[in-house]
Amino acid sequence: MDEKKRWQKENARHYITSERLAQQLHNGLEIQVVEVYDPVQPGPNGRSRADYLAGHIPGASLFDFTQFGPRPEYLPKIEVLQEVFEQQGIRYDQPVVFYGSSSVPGMHMAAKTAFVAYLLGMDEIYILDGGYQDWLDGGYDVESDEVAVTSVPWENPPETRQVAIVQTPEAYQAIRQKEPERLAVSFRSLKEYQGQSEQAAGEIKGAVYAGDESLFTESYHIQHPENFEDRWQEEGIRPDRPLVIHCGSGFRASTGFFLLKELGYEDVILFDGSWAKYYPAHLHSPDQHPIKNG
Repeated sequence: MDEKKRWQKENARHYITSERLAQQLHNGLEIQVVEVYDPVQPGPNGRSRADYLAGHIPGASLFDFTQFGPRPEYLPKIEVLQEVFEQQGIRYDQPVVFYGSSSVPGMHMAAKTAFVAYLLGMDEIYILDGGYQDWLDGGYDVESDEVAVTSVPWENPPETRQVAIVQTPEAYQAIRQKEPERLAVSFRSLKEYQGQSEQAAGEIKGAVYAGDESLFTESYHIQHPENFEDRWQEEGIRPDRPLVIHCGSGFRASTGFFLLKELGYEDVILFDGSWAKYYPAHLHSPDQHPIKNG
């Protein structure tokens, strides 16, 4: 298999390189850096609190992803999300960079936390391309002191972007019926999409395949569009068409969301909970929530 080409885009909207971040920190720019981790399910090659204390990007605070709730893959109400960011000391009026371990779970957790920032109306939102290992590989400074977190109340917060999310199978189906031109796009794996995985078989009926292999290179950098854009166009995935995207639960779709934004897609809705919510609804009401196989 050929190595996937990395996309190093100048003036990226949401993915920032270690080099650019290091330059901004060196120049003294006010930028928030947040390391995201999951103490319960860190996943393969995930980082722990001990890893953070052993070394992290200078000035980076540590964010426990499980603060979003007992099932953090399903986001709570917008008011709860804001409270979590306030308690973490994340300001809405300064740029913020989220990063995680250089692993599939680490990159997707950083993206989903960034998606929360997007929902809350923040503008300058970035994800460290390649994760923490990319920072280390660049030879940039690290520090081992824990960064103290002070809660910051959000006074006059920006307008939220709740239009960018649906959270129930019923809402998902309703928007597809209301807007038939909106294309349903899956960021699950090909085996999942074709109903060949060991998990619940099948795919949401009518969804086209973008694929989770379109997201990262082997080093967890976002891919160059030339790796997948021809196939996407064949599926009808193009910037002038509104999309509603999903994956297994919402992590891969969060990465897909920001990849689409980098590519100039403006009208994108994320189905939070995705297949994990849709399939049980299908079992209960197969006619209202149809699936396909193969």
